[in-house]
Amino acid sequence: MATDVVQERARVEAVPESVVRSGVERPLWRTALEYAASLKLTVTLFVLSIGLVFIGTLAQVELDIWEVVARYFRAWICVVPLQVFFPPGFFPSRPQVPGAFPYPGGFLLGTLLAINLVAAHAIRFKIQAKRERLALGLAVLLLGVIVTWLVIASGNNQGINPRIFLFGTYQRLWTAMVLGVGALGITCGVIALRLAPNRRLERRSLFLAAVILVGLAAWLLSGGTARRLDDSGMRILWQLIKGGTAAAVLLLGCRLLFHKRAGIVLLHGGVGLMMFGELWVAMQAVESQMRLAEGEVTNFTEDSRAVELALVLPTLPDAPEQEEHIVVDGRALKAGADEIDDPGLPVKLRVVRFMANSRLEPVSEHAAHAGEDWHNPATAGAGLRYVAEEVPRSTGTDTDGTVDMPSAYVELVDRATGRSLGTYLVSLWLNPQPVQIGEQTYELALRFRRLYKPYVFRLLDVQKRDYIGTDTPRDYSSYVHVVNPQTGDDFKVRIWMNNPLRYAGETFYQSGYFRDPQTGQEITTLQVVTNSGWMIPYVACMIVAIGMLAHFGQTLVRYLDRYQRETPGGAGRAFPGGLAADEDGRATKEDAHSVNQQAGATQRAGIPLGPPRRRDAWERLWVPALVTVVFAVWVGSKARIPSAPDGQMPIYRFGELPVVYEGRVKPFDTLARNNLRAISGRETFVDLEGKRQPAIRWLLDVITQRESDDGSGLPISERYRVFRIDNHEVLRLLGLEPRSGMRYAIAEFRDKAEDFNEQVRKARERRPEEMSLYQRKLVDLDARIRRYTLLQHAFRAEPIPSLPTEEEFRRDPERYRALLARLMEYREIDELLRRFKPPLAVPDPDDENEPWKCHALAWSRAFTRKVREGADPDPFTRAVTDILVAYRKGDVAGFDTAVKTYRELLKKTPPAEYAPQKVHFEAFFNAFAPFYHAAVLYIIVFVLTALSWLGWRPLAFRRSGYWLMWLAFAVHTFAVVARMYISGRPPVTNLYSSAVFIGWAAV
Repeated sequence: MATDVVQERARVEAVPESVVRSGVERPLWRTALEYAASLKLTVTLFVLSIGLVFIGTLAQVELDIWEVVARYFRAWICVVPLQVFFPPGFFPSRPQVPGAFPYPGGFLLGTLLAINLVAAHAIRFKIQAKRERLALGLAVLLLGVIVTWLVIASGNNQGINPRIFLFGTYQRLWTAMVLGVGALGITCGVIALRLAPNRRLERRSLFLAAVILVGLAAWLLSGGTARRLDDSGMRILWQLIKGGTAAAVLLLGCRLLFHKRAGIVLLHGGVGLMMFGELWVAMQAVESQMRLAEGEVTNFTEDSRAVELALVLPTLPDAPEQEEHIVVDGRALKAGADEIDDPGLPVKLRVVRFMANSRLEPVSEHAAHAGEDWHNPATAGAGLRYVAEEVPRSTGTDTDGTVDMPSAYVELVDRATGRSLGTYLVSLWLNPQPVQIGEQTYELALRFRRLYKPYVFRLLDVQKRDYIGTDTPRDYSSYVHVVNPQTGDDFKVRIWMNNPLRYAGETFYQSGYFRDPQTGQEITTLQVVTNSGWMIPYVACMIVAIGMLAHFGQTLVRYLDRYQRETPGGAGRAFPGGLAADEDGRATKEDAHSVNQQAGATQRAGIPLGPPRRRDAWERLWVPALVTVVFAVWVGSKARIPSAPDGQMPIYRFGELPVVYEGRVKPFDTLARNNLRAISGRETFVDLEGKRQPAIRWLLDVITQRESDDGSGLPISERYRVFRIDNHEVLRLLGLEPRSGMRYAIAEFRDKAEDFNEQVRKARERRPEEMSLYQRKLVDLDARIRRYTLLQHAFRAEPIPSLPTEEEFRRDPERYRALLARLMEYREIDELLRRFKPPLAVPDPDDENEPWKCHALAWSRAFTRKVREGADPDPFTRAVTDILVAYRKGDVAGFDTAVKTYRELLKKTPPAEYAPQKVHFEAFFNAFAPFYHAAVLYIIVFVLTALSWLGWRPLAFRRSGYWLMWLAFAVHTFAVVARMYISGRPPVTNLYSSAVFIGWAAV
């Protein structure tokens, strides 16, 4: 029987390979290669690598990130202390755990992974080409390797912008790329037209791609240079294009050699190149910094991760313009050698004490708290005035970006007599100090390790442009003059953020700016990187991307082809008697057998043939359409612009008005939502009547300090329960009881302010990592209260007064005494506001340096001018003040009129960086909340899909979920694009946005 034959064949195929080969023993190298290519080894190495990353992350709590890299990732074997697994954040008591264990380091794991990758290729990916195809494939693959090397090497071209091969300029490259996108879209449309009509899925997909690509190209072309990427973006695009070109050549070679497995072979090759790139960086890359004041000249860079002790002879007898530098490597100081005796040194050195990180304080202050037993180790130099005290080293988890500042006490011993010349304090905090050695006067200094260069840099000018209303830099620019006597190079160039200079095999990045608060001198910091393989990650990523596209694209094509053949009616309708009908209805005998086989399988699966029944049409089309329309209407209702009912304040219109905060112009609505979310964790609040209200109403109540109606005299905002306090120790301190929601009003714990401030003061005396959970919660609550208070004091909701005449003062002295007292209080508040960064709500078109002002400061300035000059307030200050005063009084008509007046003023005189369309759109975006509604739709899609698994009307549930998914995707896409438009940045800028974008890409 047929079944017996099949069973016998299965038994034969199950016989071990060694038996089939009649005892022929396999070569040892083959066995070793199979073990090296084992998938189990791959998984094990990946798990160990994840463990190493976890250990390295924990180690950054105590160590600097570069020390972690050297100790764990750029080592063959590392020793892991058990203490690493007890970080203070999880174990506040800081238990001391002795012991350690060995663990494979990054070099060892990387080498084993590379061996595993190569072995897997040798065993599983056989070259399938023969003869001429083999020779051609090897030639093309070799060409791809050469192109890849040329692309990587091209990254070392000198200048700010790389050479654009064939195109010459970025504008031509951009135009060619946009035209290429349009041509690709047209090609998709042509292919769709040439496909057989029965391949509906492929045709629809290609038509959709054609419409998107052609529309995108048309939109980009219509915008001209305004929609072109800037030079930094174009530079990255050019690197990716070059990497993609190399990947395409490699793919062609792999296709000739490996046929269908070309994509996965190329993918693994890209992974291997990325691993090699990391090894190259570890072995070859050097990072340093160049610090220059305006007008200063230098020919060296500094490595802030290493120090050296230098003895400098300022002038040489035979060359007065030159200096002699005698240096001792900082590693010798750290080693704690009893004596450093090198013939090149004019003296012997004894290291009394070395401190990897330190701070200085005057001797008098240190002696006051050090006790009677303390004695100063220094006997000469700056150590007689200052004392170095060791402090914890900076770690990888520090957020302040500080570096270690080492200090050391070093004794100088005369080489000839052995007499001590004194013990000196040397430190990065100190300037070089003179030391008399024989007849020469040297300068003794501890400094960062210097790397001398054959060229000279002169800083001509450094400029900084901040984000509006902040000290956060938007752009640094350094104008430098470069002279290289060896090559004769002499040129001037501008280096700015994201636009580095590549010269002499090094890359110069603009990384820092500092203005001396005493002298006003401007200083720039350039990050200097020597890394000839910096292009490797770009090329490797493109190789991996092209490989994935080829591999999964090929899989998709096979799936679509199989889907088309297995779908009823996909290749024609089945007829009795072995006939099939083509698209025109004519019976044919071609493929009749296969068609009817598919028809039989379809019938056995329970799918009817022939015209669909009416119920099937409802489940397939009308039910999904109805569900989608219902939810589309629901989404549309949420996108409707809010409007105030008759007799109520039009607070949404106020929310559309501009304010500058955290570096950009945004609507008041965003200011309200962000601050309420930071304080309460929500974007709405519950008022005193138990009704849920929007954040903009809370903000207006805060900034106008509208009084409560209960006669207490307190601002109504202080009675809103918006402060979330979930720590029971903090609640006990404030005299509060736990309640549902854990939200409280300031009025409920105002009487505990003194005790609270005292506990906060004690908590802030500790380092953040030493704080207990209770203290961290105190500091967090204090920060939220300060945020609330800053909003309160940043606005003045009262008319700008005039000083009273003598008669007015005599008539009502108490009133004007209160006014003067309030004005004096405002003066003190103004001094505090200047130290912080409050919201800036008042435009000042006449001030180029500060085009936006805090309303409270603008109010005070208007009052001062009114008193001194009798001048009326400027129109912007008056307009904002009128809005706040009308809201505080509850004047609905006055509030509406003031908002309209201010909007007209903004239209007539647009402030700096104010784009009304963008600001109004952001207010609409906030009210719409498309990310939230997309998430709701995705949840409903999941529910519908899960219901389809139950077996009752599965087609209706499945197709409804599928249609609804596309509606959710459309809302999600709108949200992502809208966010990019509002922020002016790419879709991924932080962890939250990456999650949103990855979710969109997954759909």
